[in-house]
Amino acid sequence: KLAKYYAGVSYLQIGQYDKSIENLKGYSTDLKELQALAYFNLANAYSESKKMDEALSNYEKAAKETMNPVLGAKLAFIAVKAHLADKKPEKALELIEYMETTFPNSQEAQLAQVFKASADAQSAK
Repeated sequence: KLAKYYAGVSYLQIGQYDKSIENLKGYSTDLKELQALAYFNLANAYSESKKMDEALSNYEKAAKETMNPVLGAKLAFIAVKAHLADKKPEKALELIEYMETTFPNSQEAQLAQVFKASADAQSAK
């Protein structure tokens, strides 16, 4: 199983996004941190392939897969930025709230406050 993960990451690094997606999409493990990284890398492959709905879905899965305060907060922050870049402020605000309640002492939760104003402004439009 782990070979699919490494193959997917390797294909991602050399720009073969379809092969990366093929390997990472079928990857599953009970190790929450590794599964979160698999979703994150899958999201990156989808993003590079310009499949933003799939990318955003997997960024969010990655963020919520692990309760590890360092990894989870970092992945949630990346998901917030991705949603804002794709003009989906409501989802970004949901993830900021998730970060505030799940990882309140993380640096990323504090940084997310800067993005909260941007998300609020986008929502108001």
